[in-house]
Amino acid sequence: MGFSKTDIFIDTENHKIRFSSTFFGFIKTGKWIDIDDDMEIGIRKSTEKWQVIGMSNKSITMKGTPYKIVLYKSQNIPLLTLKYASTIEEAEKELERFGKLLGME
Repeated sequence: MGFSKTDIFIDTENHKIRFSSTFFGFIKTGKWIDIDDDMEIGIRKSTEKWQVIGMSNKSITMKGTPYKIVLYKSQNIPLLTLKYASTIEEAEKELERFGKLLGME
């Protein structure tokens, strides 16, 4: 859809996070999620693949980014993907940054 995007907003003062989709450039969706003491963030290996099939029945398969930073609810249930990373070093760096932002050190 044209002029659409997704964002993650972090309210560090109130310890809230919101995943938001913006449609047509001005219509925002999503609701704020309170960060609990039971929540954790972690690195998860991504196994996502994308496949495109053209009009001539030729297909192309592409692998996604290998690592993602995930916000977990209690009992390690994935709630929200915060960011994708291409290397484990980059993922660890982003994990530390998000830990500081969300107060999960």
